[in-house]
Amino acid sequence: MLLLVIAAAFTAAGTATGDPSVSAKRAQAQQILGQIQQLDASMQRARNAYDSASAELGAIEHDLTINKIGLRAARANLGRSQVTLERRLVAIYTTRDDQSTLAVLLGVVAAVLVGRSRAAARKHAEEEAARRSRRKAAPAPAQESAPVAAIAPSAPAVAPAPFKPPGTICPVCGSEFGPESKFCGKDGATLLPMN
Repeated sequence: MLLLVIAAAFTAAGTATGDPSVSAKRAQAQQILGQIQQLDASMQRARNAYDSASAELGAIEHDLTINKIGLRAARANLGRSQVTLERRLVAIYTTRDDQSTLAVLLGVVAAVLVGRSRAAARKHAEEEAARRSRRKAAPAPAQESAPVAAIAPSAPAVAPAPFKPPGTICPVCGSEFGPESKFCGKDGATLLPMN
């Protein structure tokens, strides 16, 4: 029995001083737990940054949509204002009895504005047609699992509209005619070339 008490005392003394391999493993486990906590905190920061970037992207896309609508409205208003100004300048130029320098300048400005607005409208229409044809011609993204023969061919590109020489315009009524016309069929006025 005494032997048993001595053995128990030695066992208690051995665990009190600690087995060096167990304490090393505990230290290693604590170190790994610290690394896991650091990774978890880093992942949480990355998740928060991603969430805030996603929210910011959504706000930017919303603003972009609103700005596109506003830009479309501004272009339409600009076009209407240019036409109104052109007609007003033509009316001022053609209704004045005396052909002062101001009247001549206003007539020239009106002719230039008419040409510019027509050219801008043509350019805008050509750009829209090109955008539409690019969208139609863009190949669909291929699926990795799909065989190559199953991918649909892309739509053929639309040829650009042939060049048409600029026509002529009546400074009195604003009617447009082909480039070969010299006089207005409505009022007989001499036509001006459009730029």
